[in-house]
Amino acid sequence: MILQALYQLAERERLVEDPDFEQKPVRFVVVVGKDGKFLQLLDTLYTPPAENEGKKAKKPKPIAKTLTVPRDSGFNMRKSNDYAGPLMDKREYLFGTPEENSRGLVSEERARRRRDLFRARAANVYLATKDEGVGAVLALLERIATGQVFELPADCGPGDLFAFSYYPDAGALVTERPAVREWWRRQRVRAITGNTQYQCLVSGVSFSDPGLFPTIKRAPGVAGDTSLVSYNTRTQTAFSSYGWRDNENGPIAREAAEAIATAMNRLLHPAFPVPDRDPPTLAPRSFRISADTAFCYWSGGDGGFEDAMPAIFGADPNDPSIVKHEVWRRLWSGKPPDRDNPADLAPFFGLVITGQTGRAILRDWFETTVREAQANVAKHFDDLRLVRNAPWKQGEEPPPAIALRTLLESVAAQGDQENIPSALASELVRAAMTGCLYPMGLLTRAVERARAEVGRSDWSDLQRRDARAALIKAVLNRRNRLTRSTDFKEVRESMDAGNNHPGYVLGALMAVLERLQQEALQDVNASVVDKHFSGASAAPRATFDRLLRNARHHAKKAGDGERAGFVFRLERLIDALLARINVNEREDRRAGRPIGFPLTLPIEEQGLFVIGYHHMRHWLWMNREDREAWEDANPDAPAAYLWNTAKNRNATADQAQS
Repeated sequence: MILQALYQLAERERLVEDPDFEQKPVRFVVVVGKDGKFLQLLDTLYTPPAENEGKKAKKPKPIAKTLTVPRDSGFNMRKSNDYAGPLMDKREYLFGTPEENSRGLVSEERARRRRDLFRARAANVYLATKDEGVGAVLALLERIATGQVFELPADCGPGDLFAFSYYPDAGALVTERPAVREWWRRQRVRAITGNTQYQCLVSGVSFSDPGLFPTIKRAPGVAGDTSLVSYNTRTQTAFSSYGWRDNENGPIAREAAEAIATAMNRLLHPAFPVPDRDPPTLAPRSFRISADTAFCYWSGGDGGFEDAMPAIFGADPNDPSIVKHEVWRRLWSGKPPDRDNPADLAPFFGLVITGQTGRAILRDWFETTVREAQANVAKHFDDLRLVRNAPWKQGEEPPPAIALRTLLESVAAQGDQENIPSALASELVRAAMTGCLYPMGLLTRAVERARAEVGRSDWSDLQRRDARAALIKAVLNRRNRLTRSTDFKEVRESMDAGNNHPGYVLGALMAVLERLQQEALQDVNASVVDKHFSGASAAPRATFDRLLRNARHHAKKAGDGERAGFVFRLERLIDALLARINVNEREDRRAGRPIGFPLTLPIEEQGLFVIGYHHMRHWLWMNREDREAWEDANPDAPAAYLWNTAKNRNATADQAQS
């Protein structure tokens, strides 16, 4: 089904209108006159226009122009073996320029052999076509073989492609001349003739001689080409399975295989070229989710949702080039998709691919509709919605949700994309796009990274801290919702004074103790959070008794100054939090003594510890307007949480009467 969907994509976007020819970036065009006279070397390098506008736009890199050249499977799949391209190739084949091989060795003999091989293939084309343009190219190659080499530009790289143009053709390549095109079509037909008939598993057509599957380019984490579908080589070797050769055990016609490979290349290309159309490039349909893994996506409709995907999951939400997407606005605001839009019923496909040298790994694949994908992404953002502690530029609001890139970086060591587990990234994408459970591995890694990076205060560290807390909230709430757990309270977006889970309460208590220490000692080299966050979140009993003893000293020192009223409120909060977990009332019935704090916390409660700390830290630093708004929204909160004087007095009186 994956291959059929890719084949349909190639047909719908007309990626292989002429199956015998393809688009390749050709850096240099050698203009040849009659009798093989060298006239000019055209450099096709140009700088494409910037995709984004504004100060954050990245300056695009110069690229070579994409031209139509013969599709040669042997040329596309060659590695270190000798194989000359059809009237276009690298400088080593055209001019015999020695290049380093895979082992870093330079061989002049190999360069001469490849130059002769390219000239011999051009001679065969001329014998078959008697084309004037090919004859001129062959004459130039003969001169090059005798040492008449024109000077190449200094920035000419070993991988740059060269092609030829005959001067009377006004810039068209020699391979575009009618006689050469017809000859190449005959060559392609002759290459697949045979007696054994197979039925293509993708297109259903009958064919003979199933060849090797074409390689794909730009697979993440791989420098060169790699295979999407890998079979044995054409030679009989020890690893041929049950007598099968090539792809006989899963026959796919050459046209279908090339269409599938082209579709995959289109998905992985940042701006796939289509020179005969306006615009001359196709919109991107993939983005990296880890160093060696990419998420590819497309739909059976036209634009809209998939055009907004880079903005949804990775780009800057304030980028002016993506604000135009209405889908983007609806998804970030959490609004449901339009039910009356027929495009919402179009199929939507997602594919997660990891690059490898031998064969690419398809980590995940799912099919849904645009409507369901939109709704699931909106639910994903709703699950992530959480108050932010990281500072933002003055006058600017933080984005309504956290991008996938930031979420993944938050669970990677040092926030480095290289350290993001590919399997975990794939599972996170599936949960966001299909609405299934988030993997528990995300919760574990988020808690671990929260402990490791709790003391860091750089802006990027604070961003990752917010992302981890949001991710923990999403994992816990979705598991509670989909598994119908009855003993778990839904985690709110902001401070929840009624959440009595031990992990949540202890995390909030940790934030209050941190603020009390700050009031007493101001800035310190290592706060209570820096020293004890890890131990307190995993084994509270061994940590909090000592922290509370120190808190009494901090309260006494800070209570003598101008901030005595604020310190008093912090002490009331500590008492209220301790009462909610019944530290002094719970007893071990067998021993007859108070249990005190929990001995350990399971992983879910450790996640709640992180969220409780996050919520309380945000709550303690609220300004007057935000605090009054919170108190208006939580009138039933305990008196210790109501710092407005009138509300506090009334709540205290009511609770005393009750």
